[in-house]
Amino acid sequence: MSGHAVLLDVPKLVGLINIPSFEDEEISDEGLAELLSFVNAAECGAAYRCWLTTLTHSHQIHEAKRLLRAIDMLRRGSNAHVTDIIRCSLADAVRDHRCFADHHQQLLCICLFSSVEANHLESWERTLVTEIWKYLVQQVASALAATLSRTLFGDVEDNMNTHANACVCKTLDVLFGVFGGSLQDDENCPCSPVVIRVVKELSLEFITLQSVLEGIGGAIGSGDERWMMAQLVLGEQDALEAANRVAFGEDYSCELCSISNNRLVLTAEGLERLCRKGSSGAVVTEQISTRALPALSAEEELASCYVTRIARGGSVTMAEWEGLVTLGWKAEYDNFFRMSVSLRAVLACHIAHEDGASCVEAIASELCATNQANATGGVLFP
Repeated sequence: MSGHAVLLDVPKLVGLINIPSFEDEEISDEGLAELLSFVNAAECGAAYRCWLTTLTHSHQIHEAKRLLRAIDMLRRGSNAHVTDIIRCSLADAVRDHRCFADHHQQLLCICLFSSVEANHLESWERTLVTEIWKYLVQQVASALAATLSRTLFGDVEDNMNTHANACVCKTLDVLFGVFGGSLQDDENCPCSPVVIRVVKELSLEFITLQSVLEGIGGAIGSGDERWMMAQLVLGEQDALEAANRVAFGEDYSCELCSISNNRLVLTAEGLERLCRKGSSGAVVTEQISTRALPALSAEEELASCYVTRIARGGSVTMAEWEGLVTLGWKAEYDNFFRMSVSLRAVLACHIAHEDGASCVEAIASELCATNQANATGGVLFP
């Protein structure tokens, strides 16, 4: 595979995890009151219950209460470590509930982090797969949202950023199924075909094994798992040599890993070797692998190419812009990665001047008024 970045085969890895489904029954009023008391959020319970009733659609209320019941069932049947995680995570979610899509993701993550298993795998492989999955769910979405905020919008503060974050998370679920395909779309910042294509292209840099290694910290496993991984990475003879050195208080290091103070730290090459040793086959690839994606029109193909270029530090020419504006635009692009900012506005504000400068300053300046526009629900840049 020399000359090519080694990528994580995300759909295959996610397929190794038993992402659970949860019962359709809603939590009762009494159960919700008890759950809020359990997470020390009783003082904001009335406001939270009131917020639930104000959700736009009845299915949103049902979905929130369904996940709340799942969380309640999990905390009743889990060990102390898991219940502590639930207590902290749910308290944060209850106190900060700005929009349904973001809150739904928070509740779903609490359910998944408390119950995701890969019991059919060996212990070391289960640990590896789960750690990488958590990296995909927690870190990749945040990194992508930060990249888009910086390159498309000049890092201007967005007081409705929960919608943008929910949009990116939903897109990752569409592409790779990291949430089991169960995340709700956000009607205020939809997961449109151009959004999907842009996120797919930008996600490449975050699913290289080097990026994954940096995300999970390199040190994986504990106890006997470490030595099982070391044997798989190094081979039986070299792993025995490493174990002997460590037993005499020495450190061990090679191009695949290092072992110091009983900690196994992999290199990218070592992680690649480990990812090829699983019982279900290698979870690495040379080309990005995704689920089946919607087809793009000619207009959307051009727009996605231009936005991806901008997100990588480029711009569009006036000729490219003029060629694009002759085509029709869909309403789903009125809120493009950010509420009240249209796809047309993003492209228009990144047209290069003759001197090569970008108009990113223009969109940064105008976006300062977006918070006020959001209050009225209007599209700032039609």
